[in-house]
Amino acid sequence: MPYSFKNDPKFLQRMLRIIPKAQKLFLEVDEHKIAFEYFLNEILDLTESEYGFIGDVILDPKSNKPFLKTHSITNIAWNKETHEFFQANYAKGLEFRNLKSLFGYVLKNEVVVIANDVKNDPRSSGIPGGHPPLNSFLGLPIKINDKMIAMVGLANRKEEYTNDLVEALEPILFSLSSFLSTLQIRKKNKEEEAEKNSLIEKFQKFSDIVPGMLYQYLLKPDGTGSFPYASRGIEQIYKIKFEDIAENVDVLTSIIHPEDMNSVVESIIESANTLQPWQHEYRVLDQDLGVRWLLGRSKPEKNEDGSILWHGFVMDISDQRNYETEIIQSKLEAEKANQIKSVFLANVSHEIRTPLNGILGFSDLLNETWLTEIQRDHLRSIQISTETLLNIINDLIDLSHIESKKIKLSMDTVDIRRLLQNLVHTLSLQAKEKGLSFDCFIEHNIPEYIQSDFVRLNQVLTNLVTNSLKFSNSGKINISVTKNVNTLKFQISDSGIGIPQDMIHRITEPFFQVDSSSTKKYKGTGLGLSICKRILEQMNSSLNIQSVIGKGTISSFEIPLEIPKRIQEQEHRSNLDFNAMTKPTEIVKSQLRILIVEDNELNLIFAKRAILKYFPLSDVLEAPNGEVAVDIFKKEKLDLILMDIQMPIMDGYSATLKIRELENGKSHVPIVALTAGAQPGDKEKGLSVGMDEYLTKPIHISELQKVIHKYI
Repeated sequence: MPYSFKNDPKFLQRMLRIIPKAQKLFLEVDEHKIAFEYFLNEILDLTESEYGFIGDVILDPKSNKPFLKTHSITNIAWNKETHEFFQANYAKGLEFRNLKSLFGYVLKNEVVVIANDVKNDPRSSGIPGGHPPLNSFLGLPIKINDKMIAMVGLANRKEEYTNDLVEALEPILFSLSSFLSTLQIRKKNKEEEAEKNSLIEKFQKFSDIVPGMLYQYLLKPDGTGSFPYASRGIEQIYKIKFEDIAENVDVLTSIIHPEDMNSVVESIIESANTLQPWQHEYRVLDQDLGVRWLLGRSKPEKNEDGSILWHGFVMDISDQRNYETEIIQSKLEAEKANQIKSVFLANVSHEIRTPLNGILGFSDLLNETWLTEIQRDHLRSIQISTETLLNIINDLIDLSHIESKKIKLSMDTVDIRRLLQNLVHTLSLQAKEKGLSFDCFIEHNIPEYIQSDFVRLNQVLTNLVTNSLKFSNSGKINISVTKNVNTLKFQISDSGIGIPQDMIHRITEPFFQVDSSSTKKYKGTGLGLSICKRILEQMNSSLNIQSVIGKGTISSFEIPLEIPKRIQEQEHRSNLDFNAMTKPTEIVKSQLRILIVEDNELNLIFAKRAILKYFPLSDVLEAPNGEVAVDIFKKEKLDLILMDIQMPIMDGYSATLKIRELENGKSHVPIVALTAGAQPGDKEKGLSVGMDEYLTKPIHISELQKVIHKYI
């Protein structure tokens, strides 16, 4: 029968003596290397090998390749250099990374390697020069749960290494794997403990510098509570020490404000029932500082015994609460002041527009009569002064609306060419009087219609052109519209006095004027450009101003180019004649029945005379308020109603609603508002109650004539 290590009693007895002694060393000696050295020496003696090693298999995180780090290794240093290297690195473990070696083959493939002819073994790439002889090699992987964690390497056995020897060594390898596994667990626990202690130390340092208190609060199933942990911030927050509150939370009842105690308890109970984060603001009583505000936040977790543990913090927010209170109070006062200002402006606007309507209206009527040249000049001065006063009122109200963010863009289908035609026509007389001419250029590829706010776009252009007219005494005003990829660029240039470079950045500030002296030549509020700037900001645009003293100013802006989805088909106007005048519509009826609802006698007289001037056969009825207007509507057949808004007894809105109810959809009499109300939303409200048109006082005769043509 052939020899077998497994059947050799002497071999087995020696092996059985090795294992318990190694175990004892491993358990009793703090330095584990002693146990591994004993293990290695005994295995070498048992297998009659010349030298060897025991080492861990480690995966390099950078290269993702395994390498060997020794627990114990035979000193086979072959020269002074390698001996010094061995002595310097033995204690911490030597590392071997050559995977083209026999031990590298074990690392890569995790299999036993038996090599009895190393020189001719294809798995070896040779040994370093000067290395002690390597005639034979045995590599034994050590695994736990099929994962290789270490290996044993033996070299130069007197006889050959065999599979029988490998199988006989399995008890030692198993014992060694247990040692290594235990060592890894101990090492991991030690690292975790060190990390835990480090984290605790860092947390303690952190909690000491954090403003406020970090804590754990435990609520037991019987309803009693305690603080397992609280940082030193407790002295800052509650003016007590942790020892005072750890097991006796009742101490807090004398600290928390009595009015807030119930809400604090209820919020904790709710968090315990729902396991939702707790957050609460409450007050505490401070002997030195009086009442302080605290903010508490924590996250609950339920334990197996049914208790709830919160992890959180409490911080002093007294300064923040006081600041918020001041901010809220200031905001309320500002809103109240702004509301008072808005009401005041609305009332002032209404009260001023009403007499202005009479002044402009009768000026228009007077202009149609026979006048001497001097009288006509005087009348023209009255009209210009009135228009100037109206512009000032409009600027003040517009600025107020923009600042209070009450102004909203209303997107319309805008005919660019018609808008500019009306603008030039309106301002041409003023330009002519100053000897200025208009040069308006519209690029050929400009769409006929765009989507924009007609009123605001017209307001910006009017303000900019008016500004150029004011500060230009000769030359021309150039208006141009060009198309970029996704925008339309509007540019107004003049040959006026120009703006100093150091003033350009301030010229759009409210009420700022380059010349603000009492002897200034150019009058005005200084609001026009400020209003333009703010309107353009709401249109996602900006106002750009370039100027040279004595040569003129260029103002420009760009607005998004949006084409309406649906537009009515109109005749294409490629060449625009800015001097063209629209012919009035022919009167369909020879006699009209028009009701004027107006409580101001002057405006009533103006409206009546204006109607009779152009429609002399008309029958004009009068009503001093909405209630009388409704009664007349019930009795008379009307063609048109001109309705004031602010009136005693019944206002224009209510009267319009009542009339529409009486019509019940069977008939429809046009109702046009003639009102001094110019606040945001007034027009929308008027149209919503059933009005057909909304004209703001003061009203020119031409406007009144046009609206009558429209609805008769």
